[in-house]
Formats: sequence, C-alpha cells, structure tokens
Amino acid sequence: MKSLTTLLQKKSIAAAILTMGFAAAAIGATTIGGPIVINLPNTPNDGMACVSAPNLYTGSQAGNTFFCKRSKTVNQALTCTDSRFPTKVIRQGPNGGGKDICAAPNRVYTSNDPLIGTEGIDYKFFAVDSAQVSTIVANQRQQEATALGVALNEVDATSTNSQITVNQTGSEDKLTVTVEFFTFPKTVGLFR
Repeated sequence: MKSLTTLLQKKSIAAAILTMGFAAAAIGATTIGGPIVINLPNTPNDGMACVSAPNLYTGSQAGNTFFCKRSKTVNQALTCTDSRFPTKVIRQGPNGGGKDICAAPNRVYTSNDPLIGTEGIDYKFFAVDSAQVSTIVANQRQQEATALGVALNEVDATSTNSQITVNQTGSEDKLTVTVEFFTFPKTVGLFR
C-alpha cells in the first residue's frame, strides 16, 4: 500500500510540473533550457514613452527624472489696452518703420508716413504684456489637456520666449509666444 501511495504522489508532482510548463507556454514564458521567464504585456519592462498623437512629444531626461515635452509658437493679434492710447495704427516700412502703434486721442497717423510727435505722449509702440502672455499660456495649457484627453494637472506649460513680431509689409504685428508643454510619459503597452 505504501508503494501505491508513493507512486500516486510522484504522479501528482509530475502532473503539476507538466501543467506549469503548459501554463507558462500559454502566457509566453520560456521553459526549455532555462528558468521560467514570464513577459506579460503592459508591465514595467515594456518601458515608458511619450505620446505621439495628437501632438508629438519628445522624451527628455534631467538626472533621474524622465518627462515629455513639446514646443508650440502662438501668434496673437495686438490690442491697444492703455486708455491714453486707444487707437491702433497698422504701419508699414520703410518710412513708417513697420512697427504698429497705439495713438493718443485726436492724433492721426497713416500706415506709411514718418512718425511725428513724441513717443509716450502722442503714440506708443506695442510692448510684450506679461498678463497677456500668462493668459495665452493658460489657454494653451487647457487646450493641450483637452487635445490629449487628460486632466489639466497632467499638463504643464510655460512661456520660453515672447516678443512682438513686426510685419513691415502692412499686415498687423503680432505677439509671438513660444509655449513649452510638459506631460507624463505613458506605459508603452497602454497607448500603442
């Protein structure tokens, strides 16, 4: 009777080992010639990557920190916000110098005549308005989060450059802002 019990125990162990081999093969594990290695999809060894759609992000590393970023240039029309200079005049070069101005009340300027009068009294040139830049960055950040389909706290944005872009051909000058976006990398298997 003892040998029958021993035989049944050995058969149970063999069946268990055989079952483990079939299960490992079914999930992509290697069993022949080495240890059992299980490589499941969507696991840490698949790595992280930056999203490529709808907007292409590139991976960046600072020390041990990995993040995704992209840049975008935004052009916005200029408006005269100072009540002392309410009238926008689109100017063109060479006589007009090409820079658009905001004129004081009762001042008349054409688009291509030389500027007369005193800057700060009769007219003023457009300057980068930090409040307008902040508004542009905030709006772009919201649009980016919406486009990516993520929460607002998963996207960060900052202005890396802002300047007045002068168009000397008679078209309006623009406020040009370079916005840099940052977002988290995603597990490779989750979005590819």
